Amino acid sequence: MKTLKLCKTGLICLLTAVMFSFVSCKDDDDETPKSSEKEISNFVLTAGGETFLGVVQEDKKTINFLVGLDFDQEYLKTATPTFEVSKGALADPASGKSQDFTKDVVYKVTAEDGSIKEWTVKKVVGTSSENSFTDFALKVGEVTLQGEIDAVNSTVWFTPTQDIWDLLPTAVPTFTLSLGATANPASGVAQDFSGEVTYTVTAHDGTAKEWTVKRTNRSGNEISYFEFKIGEGDDQVTVTGEIQEDGETVIFSLPLMGTDFTPSMLNVAPTILEISPGATVSPAHDAAQNFAQDVTYTVTAENGDQKTWTIKSEGYYVKQKWLSAGAAINLTVNETSVASIGDYLALGRTQMLLDKETGNVASAQLNVEGFATLNSNNPPFFVANDDAGNLVGCSFTSWSSSKIYFFKWTSATTAPTQILEFDATGLAFGRKFSVIGDVNGNGCIIAAEITQYANGVHYLWKITGGVVNPTPSIITTHAESNNLAYQTLTPINLTDNAPYYLGTTNTNIGAANEKYVNIQYNNGTDFTEIRGPYTQNDGPWAARGWGNMGFYYQKLFSLNNKNFMAVLHGQWANYLMTIVERNADGTHSFPIKAQFPRTVENTNNTGSLTVESSGDNIFIYAIGTREAVVCYQMSKL
Repeated sequence: MKTLKLCKTGLICLLTAVMFSFVSCKDDDDETPKSSEKEISNFVLTAGGETFLGVVQEDKKTINFLVGLDFDQEYLKTATPTFEVSKGALADPASGKSQDFTKDVVYKVTAEDGSIKEWTVKKVVGTSSENSFTDFALKVGEVTLQGEIDAVNSTVWFTPTQDIWDLLPTAVPTFTLSLGATANPASGVAQDFSGEVTYTVTAHDGTAKEWTVKRTNRSGNEISYFEFKIGEGDDQVTVTGEIQEDGETVIFSLPLMGTDFTPSMLNVAPTILEISPGATVSPAHDAAQNFAQDVTYTVTAENGDQKTWTIKSEGYYVKQKWLSAGAAINLTVNETSVASIGDYLALGRTQMLLDKETGNVASAQLNVEGFATLNSNNPPFFVANDDAGNLVGCSFTSWSSSKIYFFKWTSATTAPTQILEFDATGLAFGRKFSVIGDVNGNGCIIAAEITQYANGVHYLWKITGGVVNPTPSIITTHAESNNLAYQTLTPINLTDNAPYYLGTTNTNIGAANEKYVNIQYNNGTDFTEIRGPYTQNDGPWAARGWGNMGFYYQKLFSLNNKNFMAVLHGQWANYLMTIVERNADGTHSFPIKAQFPRTVENTNNTGSLTVESSGDNIFIYAIGTREAVVCYQMSKL
């Protein structure tokens, strides 16, 4: 065995070598390189009770998470993420710390070796190809219409009503679309919806589709207003049709037309014909039609539905049938009257008969046997017809006889029969009388007692079963007039407890149960109804005195269930014949104003008329003293 011997210097060298060798071995065991990994993995976002998985993009710097189109992104403002990072790495912000993920969030991840990598977490909203309307409403004025969505045909339908049709050009839509879609024009922008409106709806993914908003084809086929005009100038009359409840008829109630009217004047085009919006009408609204007869119109709705309307005109017109001038028929007596009997017209005082069809003088004369001897003043002094058409004559001329006599005829050529002899001593009766009802049945005879004009006193003899009661009733009408000698009032009927008299009225009106009607005549053209009862200061009133406004004679009649009165009236020489319509409410209309033909003035304010009915026609025969005899025919359309 050998022994190692070291010197002092060698020992030191040995120790040094050993120490160096030990240190070198230790450094080789402890020097492991530090990690540079700074990745994010398993990124999960929790928001609004839902979790969203982050998807790392290939660039390794972006993490995307997908939210649905219908997700309320308000929840993302406080969303909490959880994630992992590389071993030994740190993240800022840290996992578990809530962030506002409605916008991009940047995370800095620092690796073990101190290197840094930035990660951007992005929200990605899910996309869609849906490009539809989900709701559509249209505000039209104060009305909201709900649209009907036809997805198959990309159409929205709405149905406007007639009353809002004019507002469609400025209607405002409000609508909702598929998630993520947009529309052009936008919701809330007014459009003209009287026609079609096209919308382009673009889906979230850019896919576009055109939609058409349409109104439905309207089904209305109604006539809502119908009007036409008759005549020309100042005499033009506007007539408006009344739409009937059956919804298929329009009735024109024509006013009573004057003597210058002919049915041909109803061959006119409507001035206004309103139908349902979008509908058409045949015949055309501006084409003339003969409204004197029924006219049919076909109204076709926008959707093709049709309805046939019947236009009916109801009314009456008056035309002059013939005129016999006084000179031509040799009338020489100033105060005369006219009444009908059989085929003739009888003229008072003259016993002359006229042919009713032509107005010519007949070869026969009125038989006055037994009558003429009663009075030297060419009896019958006055003739009239009762409501049944019977001829009645009177001898009264109170200034030449104390008795007055009434006769009736069965024919013009047979002798009359006396029906009343009345002692008029001390009385003065006027020159006219009226007969109401039927002298062969029930009726009355009424005449004015002219000395009591201030109280409007009339004597009324009642007829029962064809027998005249010789004791009259005395009626005070309060219809004061100086003209009672030439007039007489006409009661509406025999049984009314508050008789309705028609005739001249003046200021002394006082009986509350009496009613009157008069006509105010101004310059031959202006006719105004005066109704009562009135107090003394009511008006306007006809001027009092001879020659002023008066009813010289009047006759009541009915045609087609309407009530009328024919009136002969005038002012000195100006005779007029008026047809008065008696309305159901007690008022009157004065539609017919016919200037009575004349050749000479008449200062006695006399004359008379009579009315005869024949089917749908009324014949009015009027005489203005000896000036003329005229026949007016009033006909129903």
